[in-house]
Amino acid sequence: MADLKQQLDVQVKALMERVGLGDMNPVVLYVALAVILFILFSRKGDGGSTTSRNRSKKSSKPKKNESAVDVIDAAAQNMGVTVVEVTRDTAKSVHKELRSGGVLSSLVENRLRTTFVNDFLSCVAGTYLTGSSKLGRKAPSNDEYDIKNGNANFAWRGLRIFVLRQNGTIKGMCVLHDAYLSSYPGPDALHHDFDPVVKLSPKGKDVSSQIGNAGSRKWTDIPIVCGRGYGRLCLAVALNNAKASSSNFLINIAGGDSNRKMVSMLEDFDFARLHMQHPSTKEDWQDEEGEPLLLMYRGGRLSGKDARAALLGSTSTTKGKRRASSKKRR
Repeated sequence: MADLKQQLDVQVKALMERVGLGDMNPVVLYVALAVILFILFSRKGDGGSTTSRNRSKKSSKPKKNESAVDVIDAAAQNMGVTVVEVTRDTAKSVHKELRSGGVLSSLVENRLRTTFVNDFLSCVAGTYLTGSSKLGRKAPSNDEYDIKNGNANFAWRGLRIFVLRQNGTIKGMCVLHDAYLSSYPGPDALHHDFDPVVKLSPKGKDVSSQIGNAGSRKWTDIPIVCGRGYGRLCLAVALNNAKASSSNFLINIAGGDSNRKMVSMLEDFDFARLHMQHPSTKEDWQDEEGEPLLLMYRGGRLSGKDARAALLGSTSTTKGKRRASSKKRR
C-alpha cells in the first residue's frame, strides 16, 4: 500500500510540474479535486431530481377508460387548487368571504352583477344574504328560496355551486342549475307574454319544450363561470356535475361578442351558437336591458377525452385578446 501511495505521489508531482504547480503540496491538490468532483456530482443529482419532478407533473398520459373526473382531479392538482362544493352549511361563510376585500368583484371582472351571484348563494343558504335581490324594498322571506314553494322567486332546481380554493383563498367559481326559459324573460311585455323559440341551428326545429319553465330534465344552465386563469377548470366542474339525465348545456355569454375570451374557451369545449328568437317577430331574443343575447350550447356529457383535450392538452386561452369595447353586465 505504501509503495502504491509513493508511486501515486510521484505521478501527481510530475503532473503538477507539467501544469506549472510544482511547488504546491499534493494534499492540497487532492482536496481541491475532491471538492470539484463533489460539486459536479451534486449538480448532476439536483438536475436529475428536478427533471423527475417536472416529468411527474407533466406526465399525465391518458389512462385506459379515463373519466372526466380523473382529468379534472389531475388538472386541479397541477394548478394547486381544490374543488369544493358550497353547501347550506357553508354558503354564509363563502358569501362573507366573497364580499371581503373585493374577492367577488375580482372574480367576475365587472361582467356580472354581484347581486346575481348573491341570489344563488342565498338560495343555497335558504335565506336572504346581504347584497341579494329584494322584493320591493324588503328582504325576501325564506319561502322565496325554497324549491318546494312553487311560487318562489329565487329558487332553482338542481342548483349547485362550486369554488376553487388555493391556500384557503377562492380563485374561481361556477354555478349550474336545471335550465328554465323564464331565466331569460326579456326587457318588456312583448317578451314577457311569450316563451322564446330555441333552435340548435337557424333552420333547426324548436327545442324550447325540452327546456320549459319547471326545471328541465335534459338541459342544464351554467350562469356563472368566473376566475381569471381558472375558467376552464370551473367549466369542466360544472359540466361534470349536472344531474345524470341532463345531456345538453347552455351558457349566456356575459358581455356578448366583446367577451371573446369566453367564446373561445367555450368553443374549445365544443360549444356552438344557440339560437333564441321571438316567436312572433322572429327577431333575436333580448336580455333584460334590451340587448341581443349571445347563447351557446353543448350537446352531450363531458367525456374523459373531451376533458383532457380542453384541460390538459393544447389550449387556446391566449387566443382572442379582450377588446376595449364597453362591457355589458348581466
